[in-house]
Parts: sequence; C-alpha cells; structure tokens
Amino acid sequence: MSARTVHLIVPLSLAMQVIGAGAAIVLAGRVPPRMTVACVGALNLGVLAAMAAAPPGLFVVASALFGFLWLFAMPFQVPLVIAADPTRRSALLIGGAQLVGSSLGPLFASGLVSGSDVTPVLLFGAFCLILAVLALVVAELLRHSVGDDDRPCLETLTTQAGTRPGDV
Repeated sequence: MSARTVHLIVPLSLAMQVIGAGAAIVLAGRVPPRMTVACVGALNLGVLAAMAAAPPGLFVVASALFGFLWLFAMPFQVPLVIAADPTRRSALLIGGAQLVGSSLGPLFASGLVSGSDVTPVLLFGAFCLILAVLALVVAELLRHSVGDDDRPCLETLTTQAGTRPGDV
C-alpha cells in the first residue's frame, strides 16, 4: 500500500464517522435498536473479513465503512441499555465504555503486530466483535427467559422514542 493511500485512510474514516452519526440521527426512533445493533455487528464482521483479504483499494473502502458503522451504532445502543437498566445510570457509561474500548483495543492489538504482518490485529478485532454480539444475544435470551418483556420502563422508553414496545 502506498504512503498516499495510507494517509487517506484516517481522514476518510473520520468523515464517514460524521456521516454515520448523521444517518443515525435521521434513523433513530424509526428502526428497531436491537436489530440495528445486531446488523451493524454482522456488517462489521464482514468489513473485518474484507480488511483481512482485501487489496489496498478495498481496504480503504472497508476502513471508511467501519468508521461509518462505528458512530452509526451508538444511538441505537442507548435504548438497549436503558431497557436493561431502568435506573438509566448505565446509559451514562456508554460513551466512557466506548472510549475505554477505543484505547485498550489498539493497545492490546499493538502487541499482536509482528513486522509487517497485521493479520492478528484483524483477528483480534473480529474476536472482540463476536464476543460483543454474543453478549447481546445472550442478554436477549436471558431477558426472554425471565419473562421481562413488558416492563413499564420499556413501554415508557419506546413511547418517548416514537417506537412501538415490540421494536426495542
């Protein structure tokens, strides 16, 4: 990959983060958060797979798409966290948790780089993403197993967000 291509990746990814956040603003409250977060997780797995085996041009596009999905997902995580914690204290921690992940992820991944081989970093990212999606699935299964589908907090949240209770 040329130096010019490498220098394009970060600004393009940042621009796509802004576009992703804007798209989330438009769609928040109109699409179901749980399905959106699950789809974003699946798309991110595809993006990571593309990054692992992609020629330089596709790598740049995959990096931009990853940036878009990164900030697109955040507003859809908030209703899920609020539904899981009726006190809403956990919702305040979403930004901090993402910042911790944004700093510790690269720190841990940097130990996996050897020479010019960065493939273990992509595998580490895919592993972390799979764990996150599995945690979401397990939380959903546990929520259904305890019969916690119709909490008043959930109805209030979805009514305020303009969605139906079954959408969250």
